[in-house]
Amino acid sequence: MKFLQAALALCLCTATLSGCDALRNAAGLTKKSPDEFAVTTKAPLVIPPDFNLRPPRPGAPPSNTRDPSTNAEMALFANADPQTVANGMAGNYTPGEKMLLANATAQNQSFHQETVRGFEGGLKFNLADPKLTGDVTAYHYGFYGLQLTAFDAADTSYFTQNAGSASQTGFEANLQYRPIPPLQLHTSVGYNSAYYTSFPGSQCWAFQSPAQGCAGAVATGNPLGPYKGGTQNLTGQPLSRAPEWSVLAGATYTRPLNDRIELSLSGDLRYSSGYFLEPNNSPYAYQPGYVTVDASVRLTMDSWEFAVIGRNLGNTYYATIGLDKPLGPVGQTDAFLGDPRTVRLQVTKRF
Repeated sequence: MKFLQAALALCLCTATLSGCDALRNAAGLTKKSPDEFAVTTKAPLVIPPDFNLRPPRPGAPPSNTRDPSTNAEMALFANADPQTVANGMAGNYTPGEKMLLANATAQNQSFHQETVRGFEGGLKFNLADPKLTGDVTAYHYGFYGLQLTAFDAADTSYFTQNAGSASQTGFEANLQYRPIPPLQLHTSVGYNSAYYTSFPGSQCWAFQSPAQGCAGAVATGNPLGPYKGGTQNLTGQPLSRAPEWSVLAGATYTRPLNDRIELSLSGDLRYSSGYFLEPNNSPYAYQPGYVTVDASVRLTMDSWEFAVIGRNLGNTYYATIGLDKPLGPVGQTDAFLGDPRTVRLQVTKRF
């Protein structure tokens, strides 16, 4: 009797546990781990429909591109029109990249070495106990085979060429004068005479005509770009980005406020004479003379310095380098501007 009761109790527990497992599975409370021994079958690869394409040959180059060596040989040694060469180039290149390659020919990438001969000398001095200090430097350099990188806007290509020769002569003078202990006056003056002594084969500026000095320029019939090619003679003309005069004048006033704190005020006035922005001396890329103003306030306390520094406070617009606008009409120039007005806070800790 007792054995029968125990058997009935065991069956009842088993049924109860089975019912609980079924309830947990239905509620999604059980964790089902993947069977790592199971094998999942995949559908076999299906051959796409035949579109009359020839199957590739092992080791053969791609049929839709030309190898880089062939493209390079076409660009360097082809004598055809650059547009024709660009149209014949295969591969995943943009039209602009093809034109750049087509214009990078062996002729416009050939140039000779540049040599420089010159000297410079100077002196430093202290005068009037030494309220007046300064230095003066003079120099002269001759450039032979001067290497210049130019941009051809009509063909959108860069190339390097040799100017026949150039000369650079000038001086620099720096002076500091302290009339009273807290005040220091300073100035710098630079004179630079830089010009081509021989440059008969200079690149013309974009669309320059024979009447404007571009010998051999060819009419294109396009009103936006009426001429292309040719050379001009820049012998005796100034070098680009070489202002004749540069002057700086300023003052610094320093005064202690107590045993630990010192106040310093400074201001500078800078002047640059005009200069050409491009090696071809385009009249459309000339930067006239300009003036900028800088100032600062500094507070020094022990090993700390707090400063407010202003540059180009007048927000003068001036260009530092330029080039003829690619594929643009006559007279348009792209230029890189100097820094605009900037004011910054500077904190310095000295150890």
